[in-house]
Amino acid sequence: MKVSRLVVPAAAAVLLTGGLAAPAHAVDVITKGATQHCNPASYPNKVPADGTLSEIDTGLAPNTVVCIKAGTQVVEVLVAADGTISTEGLITNERGNARGISYYAYGEECQYNCGGSLS
Repeated sequence: MKVSRLVVPAAAAVLLTGGLAAPAHAVDVITKGATQHCNPASYPNKVPADGTLSEIDTGLAPNTVVCIKAGTQVVEVLVAADGTISTEGLITNERGNARGISYYAYGEECQYNCGGSLS
């Protein structure tokens, strides 16, 4: 098992709270073979999903940082103002369609004026 930080290009790190590109940042991942997973040390609150939906209502506060696992990849996003997260434009299949979310994980939920940026 390899623990690493994956740098996501700004074009792939689109904030779901307004479609603005975020600067490149590192996502804390664990790689097992060719599959990436969100590192539970950084994202201890793991919520399973069935892999059929590319957008999920998390019920989390807006701007909470979330790691999404879809297919063999992970991406870090901010929870949108309506509480949703999505893989749209971030993790796609060979036909360009958004992959369904296998699970998402997060650390601390945003409590108040969290700044809305990925670091």
